[in-house]
Amino acid sequence: MLSARKVIQQNMTALEMPLRGLLRNFGLKVSTISRGKFEHRIRELTDGNAMLQVATVPMLRAKSFQRQELAGRERLVRQMAHMDPICLRLKAIPGIGAVVAPTYRSATGNPARFTSSKAVRPWIGLTSSRSQSGERDVSGELTKAGDVNLRRALTATAMLNRARSS
Repeated sequence: MLSARKVIQQNMTALEMPLRGLLRNFGLKVSTISRGKFEHRIRELTDGNAMLQVATVPMLRAKSFQRQELAGRERLVRQMAHMDPICLRLKAIPGIGAVVAPTYRSATGNPARFTSSKAVRPWIGLTSSRSQSGERDVSGELTKAGDVNLRRALTATAMLNRARSS
């Protein structure tokens, strides 16, 4: 379910970028805009230009369909998280919501296989790599081992929770 949700999100972005590029070729800029107003902004920019309307309307229709599918997947993911006792416990942690909890649950599987909570972090790939030789001891970047989607979800959650409000 989480993979299907991610694919739909990626497809929505994959449709949005060519729309922006198409309009840019005609000197029209969409600018930064909230997700709910993207379609309205595209229609506003293409109003009066039949050629642009023919090119953009099918893409907007596909994006609208994908938005509806994504909303359905979101509901299912939230229902799954609400019914699973482990996800409910994870959601009690500040910043962990209805998407991150099932992502963590599905990636880690049986939590009993980890001896402690400290053993999960290296498994996800959120520890620094080390290169040691003789007197040399260099700490590198994150190892990036494990599930990519889980690492992204946890990193995004941490960034959102620690960022100052603007």
